[in-house]
Amino acid sequence: MKKLVLFIFLSLMWCNTGFANSLFYEDYKNNLNKKYITDHLKSVESGMSWMQVHSEKFTYCKPDKLLINKDNLRDAIKLGVKNLKSLNFSNQKIDSFPVELIMLIGLNTLFPCS
Repeated sequence: MKKLVLFIFLSLMWCNTGFANSLFYEDYKNNLNKKYITDHLKSVESGMSWMQVHSEKFTYCKPDKLLINKDNLRDAIKLGVKNLKSLNFSNQKIDSFPVELIMLIGLNTLFPCS
């Protein structure tokens, strides 16, 4: 029985690794208006928000009643890019950055914890 459970667990883990890819900023720019991009970013933000509440380690502090929408996320990404450029990151380097991380940098700028 233990071998069967271990086999099922390892099989599910192996199948899941193919879906754990990041979305790079260059791909985001080229597919800006695609619904799957917006849905992906909303789900990433939701996961980050949930993780912060349960770990009590806050990276950004959005107002309680604010519902995050695609405009908030686009603003956060723009701010994240602006912050990276202020740190002398080249456009080429930013294009190869995960957009999720850029969004997190921007969310920290939009909703700082004071």
